[in-house]
Amino acid sequence: MNELIEIGLSTVKRHPSLPFSIYCANDEQHIVNVPIANPLLVVVLSGSKTLIDTEEVNCNAGDFVFMANTPQVAMRNIPRNFGYIAY
Repeated sequence: MNELIEIGLSTVKRHPSLPFSIYCANDEQHIVNVPIANPLLVVVLSGSKTLIDTEEVNCNAGDFVFMANTPQVAMRNIPRNFGYIAY
């Protein structure tokens, strides 16, 4: 997993106009009312993501979640050893 993180970070630094991004966080985040305008694939590389709807969905490092268009979603990004990192 560390190799994927390193490759992704260096690729984004060299080519900033790629059609994906890497999101990193060192502190736990509670994010609410996030609109998802286009379908979105989130691959968790470090830490975990919790989607909060009628029931919670947890995605740990190595998991992914495909999010469809939605007017609002609530989520938590939870860092672990190396923080929270997702493509």
